[in-house]
Amino acid sequence: MSTPPLLLEVVVGNGWYRGRLGRPSRRDLYGDRLGVVARLDVRLADGTALTVSTDRTWSLRDSQVIREDLYDGCETDLTASSHACARPVEVLPFDRSVLVERDFPPVRVTERRKAVTARTRPDGSLLLDFGQNLVGWVSLGIDRPRAGQTVVVRHAEVERDGDLQVRPLRGARATDVYRLAEAPTVTLEPSFTFHGFRYAVVEGLTDEQLADAEAVVVGSDLRRTGWLHTSDPLLNRFHENVVWSMRGNMVSLPTDPQRDERLGWTADIQVFAPTAAFLYDVDALLRSWLEDLYSCQGADGSVPVVVPDIYRRASVATAGWATR
Repeated sequence: MSTPPLLLEVVVGNGWYRGRLGRPSRRDLYGDRLGVVARLDVRLADGTALTVSTDRTWSLRDSQVIREDLYDGCETDLTASSHACARPVEVLPFDRSVLVERDFPPVRVTERRKAVTARTRPDGSLLLDFGQNLVGWVSLGIDRPRAGQTVVVRHAEVERDGDLQVRPLRGARATDVYRLAEAPTVTLEPSFTFHGFRYAVVEGLTDEQLADAEAVVVGSDLRRTGWLHTSDPLLNRFHENVVWSMRGNMVSLPTDPQRDERLGWTADIQVFAPTAAFLYDVDALLRSWLEDLYSCQGADGSVPVVVPDIYRRASVATAGWATR
């Protein structure tokens, strides 16, 4: 009996590699072309071992993701064919010795929260409240999507008088856009992005089309190690706010809150590290990040204000960060 063929498909995005980072924004910091190095080892029930790895026999095609960015969000065209014309790949030289195996917990979906309320605004859009500031994205279940229908989801941490307060985001759009194809149902979720939000405005749906709305909470899947509970409800709520803030800012590395400069600010974790180590097992994650910090340290011993160091200044000795 012949061995069945294996198909391995990988979707790649900009991410930190070549996406927009910092303020003022910078792009293509680590390269301007997307690529992938992948290998899949499979052992069948009969003991047969199969390996699929990237080489010149692979092909590439456009995906349904039109635009994606960590700060600005994702645009997805579901009307685009999932069988777009394939093209040959270009094999480039690559030093694989620079690859280091990740030894800390991966970023995963850690929770899903239903919308607490869904209010129709005067313009017909829906204002969703998930009852908690969190980091992740909105998942929408849509009934009877129409061909060419466009759905826009905007995010914010603050709402006032029925409208999103986006001023704290500054230049970050935090907006996901979907162009729909006709189908009985569809679930909408973005790719290669995440947002800090409690509220979301959904535009382009009729009232009867929204079947479900969830906030998908993501972050490094760290093991909880510390808890605090007191007789004071207000203090308990304050503590929970700290926990949620940490969950939203440990996404492969310690970052600061959502806006157009979500980065690994070194002073922030310098202050918060003792609390982080009490609440979660952050040993492996912070050890990896400190190795990155070491590799970014200046010739004069100064420590960058952010790690990964997207600003790349010759000397960054700054009060609260580093001295010399």
